[in-house]
Amino acid sequence: MIVQMRVLLDVPLEGLREYLELYGHEIHTATGEKVIPDDQLLKCALENGFTLVIEDKKASRIAKGMGIRVVKVDMGLIAEGVQRELNNKYPGIVETFADELFSKKNGESISIPIGVLGSLLEGQKGGPVDVTRRAFGAYIEKRFKVKKPHTGTPSIMNKLLEFRTEGDYVIVIKKSQ
Repeated sequence: MIVQMRVLLDVPLEGLREYLELYGHEIHTATGEKVIPDDQLLKCALENGFTLVIEDKKASRIAKGMGIRVVKVDMGLIAEGVQRELNNKYPGIVETFADELFSKKNGESISIPIGVLGSLLEGQKGGPVDVTRRAFGAYIEKRFKVKKPHTGTPSIMNKLLEFRTEGDYVIVIKKSQ
């Protein structure tokens, strides 16, 4: 059973409006002529009995302290979910380069133009090397059915590959074993 609520969406999350309305929630947004400051947003939620949906961690803590029902949206988790979907639906970018790399001899490398990584980089934490490393790690886990190691244990990927940037490229080197 879905409980319908009166929800106030903070500006960065207004794109959720149509989806939450499908669940029957009464949605209000924080926009008008300009973005309203957090203190006014919190006051509005408190005075109108809204459940506040917000991205800002500090404002979320303050809202809880004021007795406002609040849902803190973690954009990092949303980005991870989107990235999983991108990898599942459009795996070609990583797999093409990874397959090329694994066909090479130890010590050889591939150069991945950073521009080609566009969809992988959007909304991700870290730079191109970090994102490429995570994408290759996910690919290796999937292709070779390797489980992630325990914290502090070097992964198979870190044993096999080295990553760095050179200009507008991410260089991935197949290490000598």
